[in-house]
Amino acid sequence: MNVENSADIIPRPTEPLSDQSQSTTFQAPTAYEERFVAFLDILGWRRLIEESEKDSTAIARMGGALGFLKMLFEIPAWLETQARKMLEAKGETYSPHPDALEFSQFSDSIVISSPVTTGGAISILFELDRILTSLFYQSHFLIRGAVTRGPMYHKNPVAFGPALTKAYDLQFKAVYPRVIIDHSIMQFPAQSHQSFERLQGSQTELGVHQTAGTSLIS
Repeated sequence: MNVENSADIIPRPTEPLSDQSQSTTFQAPTAYEERFVAFLDILGWRRLIEESEKDSTAIARMGGALGFLKMLFEIPAWLETQARKMLEAKGETYSPHPDALEFSQFSDSIVISSPVTTGGAISILFELDRILTSLFYQSHFLIRGAVTRGPMYHKNPVAFGPALTKAYDLQFKAVYPRVIIDHSIMQFPAQSHQSFERLQGSQTELGVHQTAGTSLIS
């Protein structure tokens, strides 16, 4: 490339972007929102990375796990797209689910977040259980992680903010393959007695238990 003439092929801010570019343009966030967030770490990943240069089965195992996660994360988006198409075909307006989850994944790190609602808390807890169970039975991977609440920005695949940093730091305290649940979730004030029972019921169904004052999924 001729560097002197490279400016001629770089779009200027005043030039209109193509339709394809407009569809993928990233809009920089200007504010955080309060969210529940989980940070998960796939244990044993570094060892497999080291082995993968000489052992192709390690690559297959990691690739299979990531492909499986990709499928899990794409299902909600696919269902939402189908629902939107069906309603639009009928001339009706589609409204996104208020408790919809956001997902991000990079290498052995997984980030999941939800709105701060009773439904959001239940959704993220069940999603954690699904990922822990699925990864173990599909690829024999164990997970360490933490869930908390706080300000952050999360629109797949971009995620950052104080709550994510807090969840990342908290997961190191798990030590073993388990997920620490911050008290900000376990003590989340439900909007009604019925929703409180739903939240308590989900904790019982998922096997959430207390150890030395800390709530865990393991």
